[in-house]
Amino acid sequence: MSTAPTTALAPINPTTMPQRIMERVPAYVSARPDLLATTGAIQTITGPDDVELALTYARDLQAEAKAAKEHYDPYNQAAHDLRNRLASLRDGVLAKYKDELDRIKALTMRYQQEQERIRREAEAKAAAEARRKQQEEQERIRREAEEVAHKLREEQAQRDRDALARAAELEKTDRAAAAAELERAEREAEVNRQAEAEIMAQAESEAQEVVAEPIILPPTPEPVKVAGTSGRKKFIPVYGDKLNLIAAAAQNPMAYAQYLAFDEKAIGAAVRAQGMAFKCPGVDVEEETGMTIRASR
Repeated sequence: MSTAPTTALAPINPTTMPQRIMERVPAYVSARPDLLATTGAIQTITGPDDVELALTYARDLQAEAKAAKEHYDPYNQAAHDLRNRLASLRDGVLAKYKDELDRIKALTMRYQQEQERIRREAEAKAAAEARRKQQEEQERIRREAEEVAHKLREEQAQRDRDALARAAELEKTDRAAAAAELERAEREAEVNRQAEAEIMAQAESEAQEVVAEPIILPPTPEPVKVAGTSGRKKFIPVYGDKLNLIAAAAQNPMAYAQYLAFDEKAIGAAVRAQGMAFKCPGVDVEEETGMTIRASR
């Protein structure tokens, strides 16, 4: 980590510092002070001789631009180095506070996340208890209905045995009366079977109507509010397989094509290598003609 140098000089005023430095940078003095005035006089190109003269001056302009760049580059580099050193001084100080700030934020977030975890666990536990009570009540209703139905079946079984016994006695003296007794017993059994089915259906309906008790938890404590701070949620994308996005865009371009972009670096390299032979859907190739001028020596 860089530290500020110890010096007995007075601190520099950051407002006037740039101007004071600029005043000490020597201006570039051209070896061809008349060049711009000369080239400025060229307003039209009317023939091959004018082209040759213009290109000669273009090389001179290129040479002057190179010389001016070489004059100012060391000062520009020094200013760049100074900026980097100042940024290092600044960032070194800021890093200490940022690291501590991040630590305090992490402690606070862990506390809030723990409170949320406790709340979710309590909610899940209460929901499970409510479902358990719901199931117990449904089982009670079905069990009581089954007990009633079982009692009806036992009573009907006893009546069937009694009817068979009476029919057997009647069979000895009056077959018609015996048959009537059996028919009556069958009608009574059918009525009882219907009553049993209705009891079970009613019980199942009541069991289905049993709902879990509402979950009532104490309200989550409001986050501690401190002046100058605020909480916020942050959502970030997590990128997966790009081919899935491409496939989705092909199926529904109106929804997903906006998330696709041309890889300009890759396409540019391919166009430079292949020229007009380059083929890619959505990309056209245009030819531009330019001119390269080498500086005169």
